Amino acid sequence: MTQIAKKYKSDPDKLDHALEHIASEGNYLLTMINSILDINQLEYGHMELINKPFDLEECMYDSIQMLRPLAKKKEQTLRISSDVHEHIVVGDSGHFSQIMVNIVSNAIKYTDIGGEINVLLEALPENRYRFTCTDNGIGMDQEFIQHICEDYSRAEDSRTSSSEGTGLGMSVVKGFTELMHGTLEIKSEPGKGSTFIIETPFAEPTQKEREIALKSASDSQMNIDFKGKKVLLAEDNTLNAEIATELLENIGLVADWAENGELAVQKFEQSENHTYLAIFMDMQMPVMDGIDATKKIRALDRPDKDILIFAMTANTLTKDRQRCEEAGMNGYISKPINLKEIEKTLKEHIDI
Repeated sequence: MTQIAKKYKSDPDKLDHALEHIASEGNYLLTMINSILDINQLEYGHMELINKPFDLEECMYDSIQMLRPLAKKKEQTLRISSDVHEHIVVGDSGHFSQIMVNIVSNAIKYTDIGGEINVLLEALPENRYRFTCTDNGIGMDQEFIQHICEDYSRAEDSRTSSSEGTGLGMSVVKGFTELMHGTLEIKSEPGKGSTFIIETPFAEPTQKEREIALKSASDSQMNIDFKGKKVLLAEDNTLNAEIATELLENIGLVADWAENGELAVQKFEQSENHTYLAIFMDMQMPVMDGIDATKKIRALDRPDKDILIFAMTANTLTKDRQRCEEAGMNGYISKPINLKEIEKTLKEHIDI
C-alpha cells in the first residue's frame, strides 16, 4: 500500500484510500504485537496491575467510543448505557479498558451488516461491577465456547472468513479478568448472537482520591491554548522525534529536540527560567537515559526545576513506571504515542 500511495501521490482519492489501509493495517499489527506481549507476560506471571482512582463510566465510554467508526462502517447500531454515574473506583483502568475493547470489537467483527450491539455497565453489591455486551451476530456453539479463550482461537464462518483477527483477544480478556479477580461468563447460540458478561471488583477510593479523579476528569474537558508554548523533547530515535514533534505541533506546541538525556539537561540548564512548559523524556537513550536526566534536572539550583516531566516510552511494566515516579517524573505516556493522550496528560497536570 505504501508503494501504491507513492504511485498515486497526485491522485487525492487513491492516495487517501491507500493511507486509510496503511493506518488500518498498522493498527492491526499493533494490536497483534500488544496481544502477544500481553499473553507472554500473563503466562510468565510478569503482568502487574496499576491500581489508581478513575471514573468507571468515563473509562467505558472512552474505550467504546473509539470503536464506533468500525460499527458505522458495517451500518450497525451500537448502544451504550450505564447506571454508574460519576462513580470513582480504584483499579487498573488500562486493563479494564482492554477487556471492554476486545469484547466489543469481537462483537462488531462477528455481527452482520445492520446488526445490533448493546453494552451495559452496572453496579453490584460489595463493590463489584458488571460489564455486559450482547450482539445479534453469528453466535457460537457450546463446543467452541469451551475453547474460545485459548490462544489463537477464532470462530470459523463463511461470513467472517475475510475478517482480520489474531485469535488472542479472548485470551487477553480471560487473563486480565482473572488478574483483576473477576469472572467471565459467555452465553451464545449459533445464529442467535452472543452475550459476554464480565464481573469484577474495584476498591472504594478515599475522599481525597475521589476529588482528585473528578477534578482530573473535569480538567480533561477544558480547552487550553497551547499555541506558541515551548516543550523539550528528549528522544534519540530520529523517526520517533519527527513523529512526536509533528503531534506536539498539531496542538500548537513548539518542540525543542535533544538527541539524548545529557543534551536535554544542557538545553534546560542553558534556557531562561520557565522557557519550557514541559519535558517529554524517553527512558532509553545513549550517553544519559531519561531517568538520570530527570534526576539531574530535579537537582538543579533554579526556580523551574519542578517543571513537568513526562516519560514517553515503550516500557510498560509497573516497575518501569515506578522508576519514573521515583526519579521525579510527573506522568507516563506509552509509545506508540497518540495526540489525545498527550493533550489529556498535559491538561491533567497544568494548573489552570
